[in-house]
Amino acid sequence: MMNIWEIIAAAFSIQALFMALLLLLNIKGDRTSNFIWSIFLILFSFNIFYNVISWSEIDTTLTQRLKYLHFIPLSLYGSLFYFYIKRMLLQDPIKKRDVLLHLIPFLLVVMLFSRYYFLPLELRDQLQNKDLNAIYLIVDPKIVGYFLGLNLFMYGLFTYAYFREHSNMHSYLKNWIKAICISFLFFSLAWASYFTLSYFNIIIREYEYALSFTMIVFVILTTFFGYIHPEIFNGRSLKEVIFIKKYEKSGLTESLALDYKEKLNTYIKNEKPYINNTLCLSDLSEAIGVTKHHMSQIINEHFNMGFYDFINKLRVEHAVSILVDSSSDMNITETAYYCGFNNKVSFYKAFKKFTGTIPTVYLKRSIVN
Repeated sequence: MMNIWEIIAAAFSIQALFMALLLLLNIKGDRTSNFIWSIFLILFSFNIFYNVISWSEIDTTLTQRLKYLHFIPLSLYGSLFYFYIKRMLLQDPIKKRDVLLHLIPFLLVVMLFSRYYFLPLELRDQLQNKDLNAIYLIVDPKIVGYFLGLNLFMYGLFTYAYFREHSNMHSYLKNWIKAICISFLFFSLAWASYFTLSYFNIIIREYEYALSFTMIVFVILTTFFGYIHPEIFNGRSLKEVIFIKKYEKSGLTESLALDYKEKLNTYIKNEKPYINNTLCLSDLSEAIGVTKHHMSQIINEHFNMGFYDFINKLRVEHAVSILVDSSSDMNITETAYYCGFNNKVSFYKAFKKFTGTIPTVYLKRSIVN
């Protein structure tokens, strides 16, 4: 009979499968990223289900039949998560060569365990009793587990670093991707520590519960964003929808907002107001002839950022044009102040946010290229 923790885990196994099916049937948004995430959830569903039947011993025959099958999802979690993060951040097609490269752990598991997976249960019992598993298992399963745990942890570190490097490209996805990247990092660390503890034979049931609940975190996050903020999976940004709800009663029509946007772009191009280090929202609204509220709405909805990010981005772009100009004799500090920044710290912070690196490194790269 299952205890309360096993019942909760079983419920989330079903929830993961349900959310995966919803994503597979979702015709909106990016079908590729939704497909990858749905496969990710299906593997979680299976993994949690396998853990539950193993803990509860509700069906020992089924547990025996599924033995070592958990290595398959474990070999796929890292590559699937990497492809999902890369697709969400860059929106680039996934190359077949990359797929084959990142599926090497999965292919190794299939190669090592395919014969064992199809053995009759009676023969498995005989092999277990006589300790003859080595006939059908080329490599000790414990060694495979250590390798997969290390592989998963490396993916956890790599994908988080990849997110940090590219997150500025799609800022509206930052909260969602940051949440799952941090969760995946803890998830990969949990698996790595699990196999480390198993090496010393000090695994306890409570730790296995905790490991499953790191997977449940992903199910909870997907459910939250899927129901509360479905825009993440429907191709519309979370920030965009928040802005729509915030300004839906402002009275500014779409056509009028586009006119004001065009006026704003022209004013910025001709006058470069952002080089004024005291520039504020009211200055822009007065120059364009709109209220502060409407100016905030235009910047939020049509440039997908707040006022200060909008101005700092313009300042950074102007700074870049000066720094790469061979005829300019201004150094980095002089450029920062000339473009409207009040100090080097804020300049460096904004520069890295919008270019992904610091000015000195950016300059070195531009010289090399």
